[in-house]
Amino acid sequence: MKKWLLIALILSATSVYGQTPQLATANYAENGELIGITNLSGLEDCTAANFKGKVKEIKIDEPLSRFEIRIKRESYKVQINLDMLSSRNRTAVFRDLIKKGRILRVSGYRCGTDKFIRAISIERSY
Repeated sequence: MKKWLLIALILSATSVYGQTPQLATANYAENGELIGITNLSGLEDCTAANFKGKVKEIKIDEPLSRFEIRIKRESYKVQINLDMLSSRNRTAVFRDLIKKGRILRVSGYRCGTDKFIRAISIERSY
């Protein structure tokens, strides 16, 4: 009996280690260009932020990336966790989606006095 209990315990523990982490979901256009990415962060108990503007400055510091979006005279600093992206999507994000001068719609969280908005989703806006 103890032998079966030990086997059941080992099998249940290996299923926990075998699970893949939840990664962000990418949306591609028919031409293969990345046009949006969602699920960049989990739920948080912070103020929601949603805005659309032009990308002005991009800074990549592994595992975080930061970029600035300007809307008229206001600017917002957005932060994304690159660990939430697969390797294919990580290269496509900066090749297709986040570029200087591109207009993006960003949804995210602003927590406390943090100067960065943690992005939940980023979509290209035409």
